[in-house]
Amino acid sequence: MSTVKKIGIWVDNSIANLMEYTTGMIKTITVESEMLKLGLDYNTSYGNPAFAQIYEQKLQSEIYNKLIKMLENCKEVILFGPTYNKVKLYNKLVTDFGFKGTRIAVVKTDEMTKKEQEAFLEERFSKSNL
Repeated sequence: MSTVKKIGIWVDNSIANLMEYTTGMIKTITVESEMLKLGLDYNTSYGNPAFAQIYEQKLQSEIYNKLIKMLENCKEVILFGPTYNKVKLYNKLVTDFGFKGTRIAVVKTDEMTKKEQEAFLEERFSKSNL
């Protein structure tokens, strides 16, 4: 993405919707793990459910790394969604020097459809700064 001022990211366990906000328009990019796209899960790739936590961490790390690359030059970010993963992503962002000047808000929301996610961002970004 080119220089972007405002981005919202709806984060769930294995997928994230990155939404670039410009007045009256939202462009959404869905980011998911390559392992999920290939249909791999911890049972087939490791053969032991005890590795589920390691598998989940690998999925999340893969998604977070993709998102971080896409957030370069961003000035404002809202992380939202129903799971704790938005906080994990926030922690990863604030420890990265590249995001020191970026304003980041974390908001807990319920499960949302794509339209609800877009409406949420429109409301948040149109009336105030984060």
